Amino acid sequence: PLPSFVRRSFVQSGGMPTESGSTTPNSKSYSSSIQSGGKPRHRGVSPGVLGGLGTFRKATVVVKRTPYPKALTAALNDYDQYREATESMFGCLLNLIQPNGMYRGVTGTSLILKPPEGQEPHEALYAALAAKPMVLNNQPKLQEDLDKSSATVAMLAEEKNAFFRSAESKMAHLSFFVYKFTVDFEEARAVMEKSRDSVDSASNALKRAGKNAVSAAESALNLAAAEYKKAVDAVLSLLTTLPELKKNHYTEIEDVVTMLVDHNTNMKKCLAEIRMPAPMGEKSKTPITG
Repeated sequence: PLPSFVRRSFVQSGGMPTESGSTTPNSKSYSSSIQSGGKPRHRGVSPGVLGGLGTFRKATVVVKRTPYPKALTAALNDYDQYREATESMFGCLLNLIQPNGMYRGVTGTSLILKPPEGQEPHEALYAALAAKPMVLNNQPKLQEDLDKSSATVAMLAEEKNAFFRSAESKMAHLSFFVYKFTVDFEEARAVMEKSRDSVDSASNALKRAGKNAVSAAESALNLAAAEYKKAVDAVLSLLTTLPELKKNHYTEIEDVVTMLVDHNTNMKKCLAEIRMPAPMGEKSKTPITG
């Protein structure tokens, strides 16, 4: 016997679908055409091929789509919305915890969008200051202030890198969802769509099958329906894990945001220790507090 959802679809469709005006005229319509004074309808090829003997009408087959279960449709919509929101959130978090971030610098006449790979901008600045580009032999006080500022920049770089490492370790579930789960899900979804198309084709073939081909068509439909059910179950199995994934994602986002607040507090403490070197004859400026 055919699966219930396939059997319902087959019965409701009422057999071979037709299109208005596409059927071959019967003898009654043929004779009435002559009696009404019109030209007789000739069966044949299209005009211009054999002297315009008539018009050949090509039948159009309409394949009815097998509907998804309502629960599956709702679950797919929920997944699509959640995926879009989560990928956007994940991208924002990555911009906050990546060492290079949004960095712009100039070397000579070339614009550099990022510091060397794996080097945090504060590290790049400290390396430049450590090279002592300015020789202040005759101004020891300014040199001392510059050395202190360089040491503070090194502290900022260390604090930044510690934050990056900790924050990245807190995003394991988010990374898994974006880089692994979504890929596996789309593959399973593609298999389900393909098997659904096979059911539609097999169902249509059964409707058109002659008396001697019905048995083979039913077997083909049963096989296609079994593969479709297997594919649907695989997608549903992945979707059932979504609630737990959402909980883990919420926890990770909360942890990273909390770490970001603590990190900015520590950065502010480091910056508060800096006193800008003042030109000779002027008092030092007040500390930078943020």
